[in-house]
Amino acid sequence: MKREKDIYRKAAVFLRRIVVDRMFKDGNHRTAFEVTKTFLEMNGKKMKITDTEEIIRFIKDIRQYNLEEVESWLENGEISKTKKRAEDSAEKR
Repeated sequence: MKREKDIYRKAAVFLRRIVVDRMFKDGNHRTAFEVTKTFLEMNGKKMKITDTEEIIRFIKDIRQYNLEEVESWLENGEISKTKKRAEDSAEKR
């Protein structure tokens, strides 16, 4: 079980760092997605979310999520309930 958690943690680091650090002149979001997806597949895992639009939206907004939230999203397909409630409150305003 520990190894499985480590895989999702490492994938979260790949995804967040490639997007936030802007390693390339162009294509950071696409590269981050493909690297993360490939890394998970190579380790026998998959991203829980399969909806392309939801993936794009999350990656574009990734700066607002911490590493634990990105890891949770990759593994479970959802962000922690505390963060979700804060987002819902902000949308209602």
